[in-house]
Amino acid sequence: MTPRFHLGAGSKGVLFGPLLVGLAYGLAQHLVREGNWEFLYWQSPFVFTVLSGVAIAFACRPVLARIAWSRGAAASVAVGLLLGAGQMGDWLAASLTVAAGLGSFPINLPESGLSLFLAAGVAGTLMALLFRPPGGAIDARDLWARLRYRSWRTVLVRLVLLAAATVVLWLGIAWADAYLEESATTLYVLLVEPNPWQRLGGLWLPGGAHSRWVGATLFLAILWLRAALAIAPLIPVALAIRGSWGQLTLVFAVLLFVLGEFAPIMVDQPYASLNWLLTRTLLGLARACVLGGAAAALFGLIRESGAPRQEA
Repeated sequence: MTPRFHLGAGSKGVLFGPLLVGLAYGLAQHLVREGNWEFLYWQSPFVFTVLSGVAIAFACRPVLARIAWSRGAAASVAVGLLLGAGQMGDWLAASLTVAAGLGSFPINLPESGLSLFLAAGVAGTLMALLFRPPGGAIDARDLWARLRYRSWRTVLVRLVLLAAATVVLWLGIAWADAYLEESATTLYVLLVEPNPWQRLGGLWLPGGAHSRWVGATLFLAILWLRAALAIAPLIPVALAIRGSWGQLTLVFAVLLFVLGEFAPIMVDQPYASLNWLLTRTLLGLARACVLGGAAAALFGLIRESGAPRQEA
């Protein structure tokens, strides 16, 4: 029987676990990146990285604490969420874009992905140790059995299609953002930067390293890979819990928003303006809700109203 997921049943403890995770997350990033302790001062990037790690811990704690994961499965899920939905996925997509000669590296990401990879591993493992309920039995073998029961080919096809739809969503938002910039009569700061629509349009200019169609195809493939990396870590969570569509949407939207939108915004300072920050945050929330709702519908084990059903 698949464990039911109750949004009202919070895990015990309030601040100690998330603060410890945030501190480990910040130290892992900045020690590797800077190699010294000079980042330890008030209002430093390290402080905001720690705060972003605290937000990540609060977002992941309900999923880790309310599902009977085994220790290895909990660590794998937590690390996978941080790597796929977090900044490591953005770094990989940016590195592939630069390697293919399709754009420059964004300034809000470190040049080396080692710090992001190490921080995801440390924070994910620590969250599994702190938040996982004792005696959990859901492991990789159990998840694979559930995936086979639900037809892994169908899940894979849905992942491919949802990642493609996500690319369309991203490009649509980026097009609107670029259009507003072009038509603005006063200073307008892009909400989506680097803007994938502008990069895609730039590939059609003469003098590029690739032909127009080759460059556009490569860039769209990189965007699809980024979308697939963000969605794939949600599948083990979907296999382990059951709830209404609204409940599952809330779970997935919180994970996608905090890990992929809110936490990166916290460390990407200074902001253009308060209005820009609020608008950018609301845009990220809307994007996470749309993607979370689609993921819940395609991958979630939906429980209809009334008595819960049992799996065969």
